[in-house]
Amino acid sequence: MRRISLTADQANAIGAIFSAQRKTLGLTTRTLSLRSGVNQATIVRLEHGEIRSPQPDTYVDLARALGIPTSDLFASAGWIPAEELPAFKPYLRAKYRDLDEQAIADLERYADQLSARHGGHGPLNNEDELP
Repeated sequence: MRRISLTADQANAIGAIFSAQRKTLGLTTRTLSLRSGVNQATIVRLEHGEIRSPQPDTYVDLARALGIPTSDLFASAGWIPAEELPAFKPYLRAKYRDLDEQAIADLERYADQLSARHGGHGPLNNEDELP
């Protein structure tokens, strides 16, 4: 994969994701380096948002070692266009197969309330149900 440049905000956001998950798992950067095969100095620089043109394969290796879905990282990096991300309702159905339709509707309603409270907006007029 070729390198793709990140904005400072993207690099910092992804670095925070790596750092938080590493700490949640109780791993040192050295241990993460051994698990992922990524150089320890690279991990430190990524966590501090210092690498603005990372190798996507490095993200994949770290994500696997940390148990983070690579799609989450690639979306945070802007490598997956927003229009190609799954909408909330189909995502919930796929991710949480045991939830019934009422639970999915409750979650969707709650997400809409949070979004409105914080000035965002989600899918309109059931657009997440369209093919």
